[in-house]
Amino acid sequence: MGRQYSIQLAGHNLPGMCIDLIGGYVQNGQRLQLWGCNGLDSQKWSWDSSTSSIRYAADRTYCIDVPGGNPQDGNQLWIWQCNGGSSQKWQMTSPSPSGMTSSRSFAPVSTERQANSSNPKGNQPKVHRSWMQEMKHFLATTDWSNGTWPTDFVPWYERKEVKDFHASLVPGPGLPRPLVPAGWTGYNMSNESLVVLV
Repeated sequence: MGRQYSIQLAGHNLPGMCIDLIGGYVQNGQRLQLWGCNGLDSQKWSWDSSTSSIRYAADRTYCIDVPGGNPQDGNQLWIWQCNGGSSQKWQMTSPSPSGMTSSRSFAPVSTERQANSSNPKGNQPKVHRSWMQEMKHFLATTDWSNGTWPTDFVPWYERKEVKDFHASLVPGPGLPRPLVPAGWTGYNMSNESLVVLV
């Protein structure tokens, strides 16, 4: 069995959102969805470079498939028995430095480290992370104890525009209005008879 990957939507906090086989049911036409990454079999996939297909790791006879081979917006992906058809061929892409998408042939990025046996120099492959994961890594690995701020530094919550915005949310004079007249102290039950409706 080959390596297993999760296909994760970038730009989300960990654990993120992954492509998930609904209910984990393996049958032709079973739909795929985005679901919180949980590491279960329903979110494990393998890349078959010989056929350019993405196979379901728990049953490699099933591939991610475009229903009807129709690449229109909103067409929900499903799994189907692997048949080598064009609706099951995928191309991995990566952004170029200019921001344009360029095609490359490579296996999906995994957060797992490759064994040194497949990487003779012992160099670990670069793990691609979303901007949120990069920020979390930056905050966790930066030494903040010796940091000094410029003398004119103002935290975002102390900035005038933020304070003005919050002040605009405060109700004006006399608001909120009381639900009872001023000076009201409650009902005087001693002079009133109690009426019970049956």
